[in-house]
Amino acid sequence: FGIPTHRTYDAATWSSLALRADLQAEHAAADAAAAQAKADHLALVAQACAHQAQAAAKEGAEVAAVPNPSDPLIKDVLRACSQVRTFLAAHPDRASEEAWLKLRRVCGGVEGKLAEGAETVTARTVSDIGFHLYDAPPKELPKKPPWLPDSLEYRVPMDEAFEKQVLKSPADFL
Repeated sequence: FGIPTHRTYDAATWSSLALRADLQAEHAAADAAAAQAKADHLALVAQACAHQAQAAAKEGAEVAAVPNPSDPLIKDVLRACSQVRTFLAAHPDRASEEAWLKLRRVCGGVEGKLAEGAETVTARTVSDIGFHLYDAPPKELPKKPPWLPDSLEYRVPMDEAFEKQVLKSPADFL
């Protein structure tokens, strides 16, 4: 009856366990610090990537706001406007009727906007030749945060693909 059913530990064994636990705690703390540093860095990368996404969305909205003559809807409107002009050329006495005046205003506005876009540099023009508010996204998660400049402006991408695709000759810009 006096025989213990469990093992008794002496001071040396307890000291050894304390040392082992302390070393594991130090490793865990170092791992946690490294994980926290990685998490902080990835949060910065995420923030910079979100800024890039906002710039891309802004550019998309600017480009979409510019009428595109090759857009099927614009083509349909231009075709209808051409029909209006043809009809009114054949029936000039009807040109002052309210319904035809409204159609002429709409057609004049659409054609004017398209002419204005053709005469000026627009977000669509700039985007079509390769300038963007954002950087081309990398295939992998970037190692460094891809921060944009403080002020968003269209910039030339600095990569070989752009040079091969767009910068063929200065005449491409004229």
